Amino acid sequence: MDTKLRPSGIEGVGDMPWGTHFCLFYETKEDLLNILIPYFRTGLENHEACLWVTPEPLSPEEAQRTMRAAGPAFERPLAEGQIEIVSYKDWYLAGGRFDIKRVLQDWIDKHDQAIARGYAGLRCTGNTFWLEKQQWDSFAQYEVKIDEVVHELQIIVLCTYPLESRSARDVLDVVHQHQFTVAKRNGVWEHLEGSELKQAHDEIRKLNSDLERRVVERTAQLAATNEQLKLEIIERKQAEALLHTREQEFRAFVENAPDQIIRYDKEFRRTYVNPAVTSAYGLPKEAFIGKPVGSIVEDAGLKADIEQATAIRRQIKSVFDTGQATEFEVTFPSQGDRRTYWTRMYPEFDPNSVVINVLAISRDITDRKRAEEALRRSEEKFKALFESAPVGIALLDRERKIVDMNPVLEQIMRINKEALLAGAHRSRMYIRPDGTPRPFSEWASERAINENQPIHGVETGIVLEDGRLIWVQVNAVPLGLPDASAAVITQDITEHKQAEAAVRSLLRISEKLHATLDIDALLDSLVIEAMRLIDAEIGWSGLRTEEGMVCHTHIARDLQVISFPYLWPPEVGLPGWVLVHKVPYVMNDAQSDKMIIPEIRERFGVKAAIDTPILDAQGEVIGFFEVNNKKNGAGFSESDVEKLVAVSRIASIALQNARLFEAVSEHRRQLLVLSARLAEAQE
Repeated sequence: MDTKLRPSGIEGVGDMPWGTHFCLFYETKEDLLNILIPYFRTGLENHEACLWVTPEPLSPEEAQRTMRAAGPAFERPLAEGQIEIVSYKDWYLAGGRFDIKRVLQDWIDKHDQAIARGYAGLRCTGNTFWLEKQQWDSFAQYEVKIDEVVHELQIIVLCTYPLESRSARDVLDVVHQHQFTVAKRNGVWEHLEGSELKQAHDEIRKLNSDLERRVVERTAQLAATNEQLKLEIIERKQAEALLHTREQEFRAFVENAPDQIIRYDKEFRRTYVNPAVTSAYGLPKEAFIGKPVGSIVEDAGLKADIEQATAIRRQIKSVFDTGQATEFEVTFPSQGDRRTYWTRMYPEFDPNSVVINVLAISRDITDRKRAEEALRRSEEKFKALFESAPVGIALLDRERKIVDMNPVLEQIMRINKEALLAGAHRSRMYIRPDGTPRPFSEWASERAINENQPIHGVETGIVLEDGRLIWVQVNAVPLGLPDASAAVITQDITEHKQAEAAVRSLLRISEKLHATLDIDALLDSLVIEAMRLIDAEIGWSGLRTEEGMVCHTHIARDLQVISFPYLWPPEVGLPGWVLVHKVPYVMNDAQSDKMIIPEIRERFGVKAAIDTPILDAQGEVIGFFEVNNKKNGAGFSESDVEKLVAVSRIASIALQNARLFEAVSEHRRQLLVLSARLAEAQE
């Protein structure tokens, strides 16, 4: 539920949360209106639905007049139903009696309707002027129930009570049943807390007191802990001194360590080496003791690396100077080849915390480094293949989220990398080839993971945010890795699907155009099919005459055939241009186009157009057809032009067939006339 505070519009009250149930005591009708008018105005300004249940003697009609008199801000909400005003009889006493369950359900229904209509919530008020004494107890129960109901809803309820009809006992009951009360005292509206709110404040004060007490206790505990830490520090220093005396125990450990362990003095001479060092170089222990850094390589007959030896001396000196451990990687010649070590140097202190030795522990990481290098090269090859692949590739984790992808997938999905990683693609609609929705359980990736087998060739349509439909073919392979559960390969087959659809459309258009030999009907059918093929709004067609291009009808947005006699001389208008140049004319900005006739542009609301010539077998223009304005408001594309050129070839054959049929029919008519005349002459 929305937790933002809502402005009340009531003097002295301020903001309040949803679920507020409070009451108002008033003496006069003017007092009541002075509160309710700003109360409702504030609700309307904050996009809330409002409901006013009016009491006697204030009728719904008078309440409306009062609102309209309060300013123009109420006119539109009253007209649109953002605020409703109903009589207490229709709300509380529907059916002739007060039914608590019905009234509570009515409040809930009004709240749900407000949310469904897009409002932030419901602001309402009811009045008890109508209550008889014998009804008071049941209404008090109702107030308790409504306080329980509104707690979980985006609703604010103000209950108004006239003071003149209520006893002191009644007033106390009302205050107890509401979260707080608004009443006028000494001419000023004041906000009075209800018993529950006071109890909450008392509880907060009690909690604050407990918190302060606990802070004091915790401070004392921390002080005691600090003293304990001081004692522990003293004990630790004593332990470090004891550790210094246990050299024999240290030796027992390091003598069997697989890592190379060397102790250096301040002159960079070795004072100790463990067996792992002597074994690595094939020299006795005595060959190392008392000799400086770098001598091992020379003694073993290997090529010395002066720069590496100098770097090691600097590291040893740093530990002596700072008393801080250090670590680094170093490569040295060894028997057979060069070996790489990860070395960590530790200071060794005397009882006075003075560094007297540096202990170096070196682990041979040559094999690991080689494996890492091989892995790096392998990853580079995979990354190059991954990035340059002509298909979209994505890796999914165990939650089916994309954790990595190549740039082609961004292009196919029309979503950038950040949005894909955030899961933006999951909110789209996915469909099967038959046009029905494809549920998530049928996604290739989901099936591959659940069935633990590769899934191939799943054709899926994806509805983009702008309504366009793209088609992809998806293959998925389960991986079963800790950070990758599946690899998904996506190929864009939109053009292939569109080509298939275009072929089907052209076959249907060919069948349609060749189904008639009536030239006028053929031309009308030609425009309608062309409009459908590229999703255009209107169009017209015509034939070539000695004067230019002539048409008689145009096809409207509802595909109705409407009379439109018009002549375009050569080089005049779009049809006149294609008559001369014999190629399609395409434009997507009618306002700046120089060829379109302004009269036609304004009359038909032309924004974009493709005018296509119909050529005979010799390449001469015999007619034209023109379509205008994409329904989605986009411009015409090269693909649209290619489709219409294909249609023009079909139309050319159909038109020439129709003309041939017309000529044959005329010739037959003439023969019949001559035959009749010959028969008369013979008689």
